[in-house]
Amino acid sequence: MITIAWMFAALLVCGEVSSTGPSFTGGLASLFNGDIQRLDARRESLTTELASLPIPAGENSSVCLGWHSKPLPNTEANVWVQIDLGAVQNIDLVVLVSASGEGRERSQPGYGFPQRFRVDFVDAPDFVQLHAVTDSTNEDIPNPGALPIAIRTDGRRARFVRITCTKPWTRRDDWIVALGEIMVLSGQRNVAAGAAVQVSSMVASLPAWSPENLTDGQSLLGPPVASEPSSSNGFLARHEPVADVTKWVQVDLGREFDVEEVRLFPARPTDFADVPGTGFPLRFRIESGNDAEFRTCTTVFTTGSREFINPGDNAISFPCTANRGRYVRVTAEQLHGRGTTFSFGLAELQVLSHDINVALHKPVTASDLFDNPQYALWQAEYLVDGANSRHRILDLPEWLVGLDRRRQLQLELDNLGSQREAAVAVALSRAVNAGGGIGVALVLIVSGLAWRSHRARRREVGQLRTRIASDLHDEIGSQLGSIALAAQLANRRADDPATRERLAEIERIARETNEAMHDIVWLLKPGSSNLVELLARMREATSNQLRSHSFQFECPSDVVARQVNITFTRNVYLLFGCSRLGNIAFHLICVGFPSIV
Repeated sequence: MITIAWMFAALLVCGEVSSTGPSFTGGLASLFNGDIQRLDARRESLTTELASLPIPAGENSSVCLGWHSKPLPNTEANVWVQIDLGAVQNIDLVVLVSASGEGRERSQPGYGFPQRFRVDFVDAPDFVQLHAVTDSTNEDIPNPGALPIAIRTDGRRARFVRITCTKPWTRRDDWIVALGEIMVLSGQRNVAAGAAVQVSSMVASLPAWSPENLTDGQSLLGPPVASEPSSSNGFLARHEPVADVTKWVQVDLGREFDVEEVRLFPARPTDFADVPGTGFPLRFRIESGNDAEFRTCTTVFTTGSREFINPGDNAISFPCTANRGRYVRVTAEQLHGRGTTFSFGLAELQVLSHDINVALHKPVTASDLFDNPQYALWQAEYLVDGANSRHRILDLPEWLVGLDRRRQLQLELDNLGSQREAAVAVALSRAVNAGGGIGVALVLIVSGLAWRSHRARRREVGQLRTRIASDLHDEIGSQLGSIALAAQLANRRADDPATRERLAEIERIARETNEAMHDIVWLLKPGSSNLVELLARMREATSNQLRSHSFQFECPSDVVARQVNITFTRNVYLLFGCSRLGNIAFHLICVGFPSIV
C-alpha cells in the first residue's frame, strides 16, 4: 500500500520537475488539484503577454550610475530627493529606476532601491503643502531589479516632485538608498531631463554617484526600443587623426516648428567593433533656427568647455524653452576617440514638437560623411529612420509603461510559481492518500480473491473426499460383503471341520474389514472432523466392540459442533479399537492423498 502511494507521489514529482509546460503528469497532478490547471493557464497567458513587451538593457553602459545616500543608522531613517521641473507641468507618469552597484555589486540591479517610499507633488518651493501621489510606506515593495516602477498621475500639475524613502535598502552591514534615474513624463517628453535635483543625503563619488545623475537619462534601462532589429547603424562623419575638429549634422524639418525637445541616440554599430556610444562627441552644441547656414540661431544645449560623459547606449534628452525653427543642428567640437582615430556619429536624432517627432524621415545634411562601401549601414538618412543601431525606437511612455507591465507580470509569475508549488504539494498529499486508498482496496480485493479461492479449494477437497468415500463404500464394501457371504455359504456346505474353521475366519475378516471400511468412509466424508460427530461415532464403535458386554459411555454434555483436525479425529477414533486393516487403510489414504488431510 505504501509502495503504491509513493509510486503516485514519485510520478507527480518527476513530472513536475521535468518540465514547466503541459505534460501527462501535469494533467495527472491536475486530477488531484484543479488549481494547477488554472495556474498553468494563467502562467501561459502571462508568458505570452511578456513576449510582446519591451526588454530593458539590464546593465548601465555608462559610468554614471545614479545617486547614492550616505550609510544610514537604521531602517527608520528617512531620506528624500526632490526634482525641480523649472515650471508647473502637467504630469502623466513618475518613473523610478533602480541603480546597479559598483565592483562586486555591479551586476546587482535593484541596488539600494528603498523598501518603502512615497511620492509627493509640490506646487511652491516652500514645501509646506505636499500632495501625495502614491504612498507605499505601510508594506515593503518587492525590489524591481532592472525594471522601472511607473506611477500614473493622470495629468496632475506640479513643479516639484519629491520622493521620500521611509525604509532604506539593507546592505551587508548598514542601510542605504540609491536610485539610477527619475523620469517625469508629460505626454511624450521627459520634463525632468536635466532638471535640478536636491537631496537630503548623498555620497559624492563622481562620475558614478551624484544627484545630477538622477536626471541625466543614463540608467540600466538603456534606450527606449522594441525587440525588432534595426537595418542601419546611423550617421557617421569622416574619421580624423585628431579630436579637435569641428563637424556638424543637421535636419531640415520642412517648415518652422515649436522645438520642445531634442533627443540624441548614441550609435553602437553591428559591423564595427561593439562599442556603446561610438562617435558620441565629448564637446558639442545643439542649435535650432530658420537659417540653413545657421548664421542666426538659438542654442538649445551646449557642453561649453566641459567634456560630456559618454552615455553608452542611453538616449539623452535636451528640453527646449521657447524655441522655434525649421532646422536643428548638432555640432561636434571635440570628437570621440578610439585609439588614434577620432569620429563623430549618432544613431538617431529626434525633434519633439507637441509630442510628435517632426524629424522622422526628413532630409539630413552634414559637414562630411563616412563614405566606405564596405560599411553601408552608415548613411546620412539613417539618422532619422526611426531606429538606433540595434532596434526600432519606441515612444517613451509606451516603452516605460511596457517595462512597468513586465515588472508586474514577472512579480505575478513569481507568485504563481509559489502558488503552483503549494498546489503541487496538495496534489502530492492527495495522491499519497489516493494511493493509500487504492492500496487498501487492492489488499481487500486480493484478500477476498484468496479467501474465495480457499473456499473453492476446500469445496473441491470436500467433493473429492465425498467421491472417494462413495467409491470405497460402493466398490470395496460390496466386494467385502460378497466375500463374507460366499464364505458363509461355503461354510454351510463344508464337512471338514478345519475347512469350516478357515471359512468362518474368512467371513469374520471380511466383515471386520467392511466395518473398518465404513470407518474410513466416515473419516473421509465432510463433517467427520466435528466433535459432536466424533463422539457419536465413538459411541457406535464402543457398542460394536463391546456388544457382548455391558458398558457405560460418558462424555461432556456441553460439547459444541466445533471443527477439529482430521488427524486428531483419526487418532482419537483409533483408540476405540479400529482393526489393523482399518488402521492400515487409513494410513494409506493419508499417505496417498496428503492434500485431503
